[in-house]
Amino acid sequence: MKQVELHVPNKAYEGFQGDVRFSKGVAVLDEKKAKRLADEFGYEIVEIKVDTKVDTKVDTEVKPEPKKRTRKSPKAGE
Repeated sequence: MKQVELHVPNKAYEGFQGDVRFSKGVAVLDEKKAKRLADEFGYEIVEIKVDTKVDTKVDTEVKPEPKKRTRKSPKAGE
C-alpha cells in the first residue's frame, strides 16, 4: 500500500491519534488509513515523493592506510 504523510494543524503536536503516532505534527502511514483520519478530523494528506534517481558514481579512490606510530626508544623498566 502507498505511504503518505498526514499533517495536523498543530505543527508541534507530539502524540497518538488512535494507533497512529504523530511527531512534529506529521505521521507517515498507508493511504487508506490516512484518508479515513483526514475525513474524520480534517487533517491534510501529503504524498511522499520517492527519489528514483540512482547514484551511479562509484568511489574508486584508494585511500592509504594511516601510518602506525612506533616508539623511538624503550621506556624505562622495559
